[in-house]
Amino acid sequence: RARVCAGIAAGTRPELEGSLVARAESGPGAEGEQPFSFLEGPVWMEREGVLRFSDFNRASALDADALGPPSIVWELGPGGVRAFLPEGVARSNGLAIDEAGFLVAALHDRREIARLAPVDGARTRLVDRHEGGRFNAPNDLVVGSGGVVFFTDPAYAGQLDGRARELAHEGVYRLDPAGTLTLVDDSLGRPNGITLSPDERWLYVATRADAGLYRYRLDDAGHAGQRELFLPGESNDGVAIDCAGNLYLARPGRGLAIVTPDGHELRQLSARRITNAAFGGPDHRTLFLTEQTRLRSVRVSVPGLPY
Repeated sequence: RARVCAGIAAGTRPELEGSLVARAESGPGAEGEQPFSFLEGPVWMEREGVLRFSDFNRASALDADALGPPSIVWELGPGGVRAFLPEGVARSNGLAIDEAGFLVAALHDRREIARLAPVDGARTRLVDRHEGGRFNAPNDLVVGSGGVVFFTDPAYAGQLDGRARELAHEGVYRLDPAGTLTLVDDSLGRPNGITLSPDERWLYVATRADAGLYRYRLDDAGHAGQRELFLPGESNDGVAIDCAGNLYLARPGRGLAIVTPDGHELRQLSARRITNAAFGGPDHRTLFLTEQTRLRSVRVSVPGLPY
């Protein structure tokens, strides 16, 4: 993190270098091109030099023993798009990367947060329940330094896929490397995108039902304090952040809003079906956007971290 953000002053305002560029609208399939269905969870894998992203709500039938929406994890690399984890294996939404270079995924099928090996995707469950109740359908997550994972667990009917809820609340959680799970907040409606400030002093959570972007002050041990409303009035999905603390908010139906660390909206990009955003590329100045059925990117003057 220090290397990527070296020399970037907090509050530096970003400039877009060019316009949005289409990167992919389908992946390879057995009978030719396979159109994307619902893209989410982009994350840059620095060691491999590729972008990985989820594609869920697939049209094919579910396996009887694998609950939740089918999902593929695609990989965009120098040779184009390929399936990193094929349908029936992944069933993921949000993806992040830990300090060891492993994917950490919010998985629908087993209602869990899991660690996926970077080469073959072998899965290790990290946590799947709170106080005995299975999660609803973990949605998005962020991995801080030291391996702490913060994640959201809303209760979207489509992601529950007919399964009974076991928790009365929708939650924001903290999972430490020792496996201790802490409930950060159980009173938000449809908590969704989540990220950390570059100094890891603030945790940001976007919501769909309680329109707005919220944040929590983190203490020296990385535990969240009282919630405060940071940016009111908008329904937000995924959220990315750059090294200067500027936020990039996916607003389905409207576009991508760029917001300063003090809550001032700088501009909005037109991307009506946007779901999420993530920084990547060799210099971390490419902002990748998932727009449900296509992947696009734009160059930005301020680099960002691959949370």
